[in-house]
Amino acid sequence: MKKSLRNYFSAALLLASLAGCRSNKTTQELPRSIATTTVSYYRGTPLSGPSASAGAPVSPPASAPAVATTAPSQERAPEISVSFVALEHLSALGDSIDNQTRLIVSPQNSSLIIAAGQLLPRVRLLELSANQSLLDALPPDIGRSAQLSSFDSASLPGITAAFALRDPLEDVAAPPTSRSITLLVYHAPDRSELELGLMLNDWFTLLPSLQDQPQAPERKAHLRGPVDNEQVLPRQLRLELALFDPQPVESRRLALIIPFKLAGMPTDAVAVVVEIDPASTNPQYNELTAGIAQKATAASRGETPDQPPDFSDWPEVKTALDAMADPSRRRAATVFLARQSGARILADTALVADDLILEQLVLNLQASIHALSPAQHDQNALATTLERTTLNNLYQLMISEKLPSELQAVLIRAAGEAGRQAGSLEQVITNMTSPADMDQRLITENLIYLEDASPSARIRATRWLNQRHKAPKGFDPLASPEQRRKALDATETE
Repeated sequence: MKKSLRNYFSAALLLASLAGCRSNKTTQELPRSIATTTVSYYRGTPLSGPSASAGAPVSPPASAPAVATTAPSQERAPEISVSFVALEHLSALGDSIDNQTRLIVSPQNSSLIIAAGQLLPRVRLLELSANQSLLDALPPDIGRSAQLSSFDSASLPGITAAFALRDPLEDVAAPPTSRSITLLVYHAPDRSELELGLMLNDWFTLLPSLQDQPQAPERKAHLRGPVDNEQVLPRQLRLELALFDPQPVESRRLALIIPFKLAGMPTDAVAVVVEIDPASTNPQYNELTAGIAQKATAASRGETPDQPPDFSDWPEVKTALDAMADPSRRRAATVFLARQSGARILADTALVADDLILEQLVLNLQASIHALSPAQHDQNALATTLERTTLNNLYQLMISEKLPSELQAVLIRAAGEAGRQAGSLEQVITNMTSPADMDQRLITENLIYLEDASPSARIRATRWLNQRHKAPKGFDPLASPEQRRKALDATETE
């Protein structure tokens, strides 16, 4: 059976969205924040909030695994990548969102629509070109930066994705809540449009003219008192939601620059980098969309699937995950987890990857492990998840032409000629069901390359197969086509 060389070099910009926070500029990173970030899903619009009756239940596209929902969409849902980046100084670049929002609401007040917001008008929107990073678009005096987290998602019709950053209140007298930034992305089921919403919950300084107005008991201003004999105006937490004009479903990259101080970090702003990609070739697309639909269904039933996972029955994994969150222990903890589970590709990758690539890999590993159900808390499921996630990270670097030579060497060692070809990697990532199945698929891919027109490809595949005692007996990659065919046919008949 003959199969031509696969070269599926597609334009995947997942890491380009993260390059929005990782410029080639040399910038010293900020200290680690104690802020938390999450993504959740619900049926309904950004304005309606979660609602079991908010339109017809939604399912992933027809190619995704079936879940308990309604008729599938016929179009591929656009993929959404969102990153939160802390900025030391505030930038005045971009445009105010005032002219791009159709209304601002105050969900905490009885009067829903307000004439003008107090928090949201300070937000700036910055359009980024396809290959432009966030830091390249910002002026040099932006100071230090730190990526807080990133998420890969998709926008299914009828479902809102809520990407949230929550920062603990630094005032001990404050109400039991968090300051927060929430980006809402909603795909209207009857239109090829996306609706974006931005919700801020932050301190608002009360002007003297407003201090005498009655405040709800749970929203009273918290007097901080004099500091160094200087009177500080009282303030209160204020919640505002801005709804943007509908956006067409097309490739777009943008950044929302939000004045927002993070506890424990010398920051003036947080940037939310958003990438919309309607033509992504993510090999885990079906799994991604099925998971989103299931989480939205659970949310409509009042379930909370996004609670922190319980790893009490998996103490070694919990210990490793906790250590991976610490930059000083991240590499050692990742190698430890890989070796304990038998994930050899992850082990090699963690040893040689630079700090930035390792940080993104760890974020993706944590998300993948957290998505495992308690029934999957076993070594085989863990190793499968670790290897698939690692291969997908390397694949994304490859197709975006950002794979360092040392990681290319890791791929070649692990996958042979298949490690040089994006199409082969995509096939393995999409279809592997276990580490053993992954190994067999890599062997099959290299056997296919024994019939490739390129002598170099045949030599590399033969060498890799020989190292594993899987090369056809008597096969010479530089022999004539007839002799090569004869050796392959003899192997097939054995």
